[in-house]
Amino acid sequence: MQVRTTAHTTRLQLSGVVFRSHRPGFTLIEVLIVIAIIGVLVGLLIPAVNIARRSVQQSAIAFEVEALANAIEQYKNKFGDYPPDGSDLNVFRRHFKKAFPNMVDSEFAALQPPYSAANNGGAVMDPSEALVFCLGGFSSDPTHPFTGPGGPLVAAGAVYQYNADRTNAFYEFKPQQLSIEARDVNNVLLTISVDEEMLYGATATNDLMPVYYSGGGRQAPFVYFDSRTYRVNSYAPTALVDAGALTPYKSEQRNTNATSTPTDAYRFMNERSFQIISAGLDDSYGGLLGYYYIFPSGQSLDATGAVGEFSNYIIQAQIPSTQLDNAANFSDGILGNSLP
Repeated sequence: MQVRTTAHTTRLQLSGVVFRSHRPGFTLIEVLIVIAIIGVLVGLLIPAVNIARRSVQQSAIAFEVEALANAIEQYKNKFGDYPPDGSDLNVFRRHFKKAFPNMVDSEFAALQPPYSAANNGGAVMDPSEALVFCLGGFSSDPTHPFTGPGGPLVAAGAVYQYNADRTNAFYEFKPQQLSIEARDVNNVLLTISVDEEMLYGATATNDLMPVYYSGGGRQAPFVYFDSRTYRVNSYAPTALVDAGALTPYKSEQRNTNATSTPTDAYRFMNERSFQIISAGLDDSYGGLLGYYYIFPSGQSLDATGAVGEFSNYIIQAQIPSTQLDNAANFSDGILGNSLP
């Protein structure tokens, strides 16, 4: 017997008979079948990857909501009370006069314009701007906590602008997620906020306070509601398409005390502290002005106190609500995770 081996053929000679064995290859049909199987597997994998990526992004937003809530608790530990959300000028003044008893009254004047009781319905700033104002840090100067070194405002000629170099922060806001830009205003280069322009369509002139976005190019900011002004507060960025409106969330607990309005029959979530809410990945708060929403069932509550027939934050039948991916400091992740 004699065996000869080459790279592709094995020859076995036995009793004068020669056997040849060739290495098998793939036919065109087999290759096409493999390609088709891979395509099917990729098609099944892409949705799973997208779902996983969406879940990670939602978790990141929920985590930042919780981090902001922790910063507010630190603020309370230092000043003895939760920060105001800017919706009531009197609440705002009382709080800061107590927090900084030696501050001069001109500190409040530095917030104007554009903030005044005359041109902003009694508000000092909106509840998204107040989050940045209160947590970004104040000056160590006891008489000038707003305009002193490291405070939220810094002089720029005859006006003030937002101070991007604040100290004593309770929360380190990511600069790229703040609505601030350097712009020429009447031949003066100012660091101003453009949230009024982006969210309300108003011309940005000397808007002092920025809002804080949730990142990823989203424009609906985190919103802070102080329990002292739950009943009069809402947030509705009218220029942000399909953003909807946001009001403090109600709980399923009934209010046994005397009520002044029909909606007071239900207590608020975190009725003695605060709410922080994000619009989620879709940039939509999902509510309607004039309505409250009950957590966790998602039922609507109108101005008459009537509870809507649909739960899960659905106003009209068969239309899933964009509120489902909202994140709040009273929910476990997004609101949709807490549905009964």
